[in-house]
Amino acid sequence: MSGSAERRGAPDERVRLPVGRAEWLTQTFGHWPYRPEDVRGLLPRELAVDAYDGTAWVSLTPFVMTRVRPPGRPGALLSRTRLSRLLTFPETNLRTYVRGPGGRDGLWFLDIEAGSAATPAARAAVGAPYHWADLSVTCHGGVVGYAGSRRGGGPSYRLAARPGDPLAPTALVHYSPGMRQVRFGVPRLHRGYSGRAARSRPHPGAGAA
Repeated sequence: MSGSAERRGAPDERVRLPVGRAEWLTQTFGHWPYRPEDVRGLLPRELAVDAYDGTAWVSLTPFVMTRVRPPGRPGALLSRTRLSRLLTFPETNLRTYVRGPGGRDGLWFLDIEAGSAATPAARAAVGAPYHWADLSVTCHGGVVGYAGSRRGGGPSYRLAARPGDPLAPTALVHYSPGMRQVRFGVPRLHRGYSGRAARSRPHPGAGAA
């Protein structure tokens, strides 16, 4: 039920002046089909559902965020400091695929669960729907396990994936060992709708988001 994401072409826009860097590791992408009209009610008026063959898709993406740092901070130096432990944590995104007024594709984050004490600050700074959660990522016997529950009660989940050989893109679950060169630019936000954020779609082969 799993395979590697295929490298495709370059994204619409590259991050030329990053405000931060990180690595995304041990990523699994689970996709569920929905009727476009059901997803449409979750979006602001400025955005349209990016449907594929008439179907909208919602994705659950758990992974490990690590080596989060300013753009000029040497990664090798950071890895030897105690601060590196605070900057490594699990994260889970619940998102759907949208198009803006000009037709540009992007992601709309319905929910972001993060296992970091800095989550409230990230929510305030970026405007995205960050929630502090108890998350775990385990690897045993070829199976990658993910579990999470929001602090204070609320949504929870469990997911297990057994990564296999690389596959061509299909409606299967997908798995990636991660991206080593992630760069964060200034986010483009649609404010005024439940504090959620839309941003350009990251690309597995581009090393930028």
